[in-house]
Amino acid sequence: MVWSVFINGAMGFVWVITLLYVSPDLNTVLAENNGAATIVIILSAAFKSLGATIFVELLLIYIGTVASVGLTASASRMMWAFARDKGFPFQQFLTHISQKWQVPVNAIVIIVIIQMLIGTINFGNTTAFQAILSLATIAILFTYLVPPALMLLYARRNMKIQYGPFRLRRFGIFLNLVSCGFTFLFFVLLNFPSVQAPY
Repeated sequence: MVWSVFINGAMGFVWVITLLYVSPDLNTVLAENNGAATIVIILSAAFKSLGATIFVELLLIYIGTVASVGLTASASRMMWAFARDKGFPFQQFLTHISQKWQVPVNAIVIIVIIQMLIGTINFGNTTAFQAILSLATIAILFTYLVPPALMLLYARRNMKIQYGPFRLRRFGIFLNLVSCGFTFLFFVLLNFPSVQAPY
């Protein structure tokens, strides 16, 4: 798992640098953005070929589909676990396990329906959809903030904490500070409006 983070991070860095290198200037992208996604405009300018643009777009759609399968699986199992512990109404319905597939089918179906409903918001109001995505990202970042913030607040006060087999000691304080600073920075950036208000 650790190596996958390093490998995917390196590949993502190369991908972003490549996109920035081949991307036309910002004014051109904004001028041509008549309903098309920005990535389509950048790929079209880079390849100057409809076939190559479609091929790379299909690759991105495939990656998104595979990622959504994993997200759906984890979200449905979370819903099943909450329902099992009586954290949701209709516990018997949500905790039903299919005898054929040995998965919580009802929880999976409900998660897929919720995903589809959220996705349809983009057809009506792009700003609302982007606000929901930003809110979801902020919520995830908040969960990332909690452990390092608690370590900075309580673990440094000589409280009895049962550490695991691996410790960073003083370097851990630095990493906790960097983690909290990075999270607070993105709290601000993700709350910026997507369109500049006229003065």
